[in-house]
Amino acid sequence: MLYVHDWSCGGQGEGAGSYDRCNRIRPVHYREGTFIIDFIDTKNSNQVWRGVAVSILDNIKPNDLDSRIKEAVRLIFKKFPERPIPYTAAYFTPK
Repeated sequence: MLYVHDWSCGGQGEGAGSYDRCNRIRPVHYREGTFIIDFIDTKNSNQVWRGVAVSILDNIKPNDLDSRIKEAVRLIFKKFPERPIPYTAAYFTPK
């Protein structure tokens, strides 16, 4: 759950400085989780690969979270290339 300011003021006499809805915090159910794995070349700090998993996390039990993370990592690395992707002239910029 995420808590946000309720900026939708309304009604007579309700303004940004009074204790109205503008000063309240309301809960918002956050439904999506994102897991990102980046591989960085330590020689030049360039990102060389990124894997991402996105999932809906509503009503997930804490006991199930670990297995969901492991499955996300497995699926991300399933897309990892077996050998380096060769550079092409379109990506090469001479110095």
